Amino acid sequence: MSGYQDDEEGVGYGKPPKHARFRPGQSGNPKGRPKTKSKSFATGILAELEQSVVVRENGRELKLTKRAVIVKMLVAKAMKGDVRALKEIKELLPQQFQHDSDAKPSEAVSAEEAELLERFVERRLFGRSNPNAPTPGADETTKESDHEQ
Repeated sequence: MSGYQDDEEGVGYGKPPKHARFRPGQSGNPKGRPKTKSKSFATGILAELEQSVVVRENGRELKLTKRAVIVKMLVAKAMKGDVRALKEIKELLPQQFQHDSDAKPSEAVSAEEAELLERFVERRLFGRSNPNAPTPGADETTKESDHEQ
């Protein structure tokens, strides 16, 4: 019993009984410290955008992601004439707003088509219906000469 008495003497705060003490080479925390997942700011935003919310649209309740709600709001503002919203959409989707002049022509324009286009542009710009009509400056001199006769 003397062995049991020795165990009892060393027991107290910070001194557990010998049978409950860690063995040499044994850790008190075998799994170790839990690793925290470091999230970047962008990862946090993306995770937030993927969360679902309930939205009421036209009297119906829809479950949409926050990303979808933002897109709907942005398009709605652009449709109402908000120039900033339209600019944002154009920056996000530049390929959807390319001008025809930016695109490469798939076929060469024939001489006949070029002449037709030229006549059309002249009519639109100068208001002429006859491609052989004189220029606007010459029109005034012709009118004056008609009045003199």
